[in-house]
Amino acid sequence: MLFKIYAQPLWRVAAEILLAALIWAVLSATFGKRRPKLWRMLNLCLLAVSAFLIVYLTILKRNAGEHELILRPWYFLQEGKIQPEIYRSLLMNVLMFTPFGLSLGAGFSSGMKPWRCVLITLLIAIAFSVAVETTQYFAGLGRAETDDVGANALGAFIGALHVPIGAALRKGFEKSKE
Repeated sequence: MLFKIYAQPLWRVAAEILLAALIWAVLSATFGKRRPKLWRMLNLCLLAVSAFLIVYLTILKRNAGEHELILRPWYFLQEGKIQPEIYRSLLMNVLMFTPFGLSLGAGFSSGMKPWRCVLITLLIAIAFSVAVETTQYFAGLGRAETDDVGANALGAFIGALHVPIGAALRKGFEKSKE
């Protein structure tokens, strides 16, 4: 299944990431409002699955070997000119962290201002991503890159955007009922 996702055109993957955030915003505004405890539990379960899949795909599934560290931000812009596949790899990092941002954002959203929720989700995702990249480096499991951390953070940010969008939708639904 992962190969089918990887083989899709880049525009389609980007559109699917944004569509997922919009769908989650609508679900959050409707189902999350009606059944907040169940919504929160569902998201915490998704968060656990998402975190496990990230660790599995980036650490557990890899064989030790390469031991490389790239700390130059935006290195992918230079490298992508030579190897366009780098862009696809970064987009897959965005995709991998989008469910993490969706579920973590929904887990924090009750009783918290929407943009504060996005910020906390982003900070946790960055810390998690740095931990994954650090583990990859010290275990010799591939390249550890600052660009990967940036792409992962972008994915979590896009996922967490469903919180303010859902809050705005909820307000719109409430105003339409008046």
